[in-house]
Parts: sequence; structure tokens; C-alpha cells
Amino acid sequence: MNELTPQPIPKPTPEFDPHTPPDVAMVFIKNENNQFFLHQRKLTKRVNPGLWGIGAGGYIDDGEDPLQAAKREVFEETDIKIEKAEELTYLFVTDYTEPYNGTSRSYSISVFELCVGADKEIPIDEKEWQDGGFIDAREVTKLYKNGALSPDTAFAYEIYRGYRELASNID
Repeated sequence: MNELTPQPIPKPTPEFDPHTPPDVAMVFIKNENNQFFLHQRKLTKRVNPGLWGIGAGGYIDDGEDPLQAAKREVFEETDIKIEKAEELTYLFVTDYTEPYNGTSRSYSISVFELCVGADKEIPIDEKEWQDGGFIDAREVTKLYKNGALSPDTAFAYEIYRGYRELASNID
């Protein structure tokens, strides 16, 4: 499979505009047993409290490209230091639109995959998450179908599932 190199996404303005949020880097973390690392957002979070996310992710800061943001977010949220770009697989970028204060707002999500050893333990980022750990892909799909994933994660996961299914049919 050819690996794509993500390009920097231009920002319309340097200041944060809640109607046009910064773009996002999302990293699905899987282990060698094909289990995903999931985390549950704290109930006190303003956005998507109590919902589940896969891996790590967050806003792409000014001056960062998606790969730099993915590496930074993985380190900030999981203490995993990614030394080489090859450790992350760039999968796709997609536009996402979400409801916001009676209207909607759109941004891009750059999605990566990080594979770790079967025995890798990831600490829970207590500022952000109330629970987390590795679970089987079938359980992730159940959370997805039950609406328990945060909306942007669910959107990216749906594309990811199609991408992985297509890739498995090519092999």
C-alpha cells in the first residue's frame, strides 16, 4: 500500500473562531491483537461529555501540518513519543460538518493509524478522560452502532471501516 504524505492545511485566520474551528488530526491506535485504544471523555467536558473516542487527537495548531499535530497529540494524550514519521500511517483526510449553536460548522479531519505492541499500556489522561483501554474491533463497532462514539470519531470510524475493508479485498 502506498503511503501518502499529508500536506499543511491553510488556516483562514490566526485567531480562533468558534464558527470555523481549526482542523483536526485524529490517530487511531491499535495493538498487535487488532484491538483499538478507546477513551471516554470526562462528563465535565463541554463537548461530547461521556462519549468515546478512538486513540488520540485534537486541533492542528497554527504552523503545524497534520503529521506534526498527530505526533504532538499522541504524546500529549498518551505519553507515546513518535520518533519517525513512518511509525504513523496516514490514511485519509475528510471534511466534517457538525451542528453548532443552531447552525453548523465544518473542518477537516486528517486520520492516521498507529500500531503498538500487544503489551503496550497507555495511561489515562485524567484531565481529559475518565476511562480507557484496548478493546476488540467488534466492541468498537457496537459502540459506533449504539451512538456512544463522539460524532466526529464515529464519522471518521465509518470511513476507516470502509477503507480497511477495501484494503483487505485488495490483498
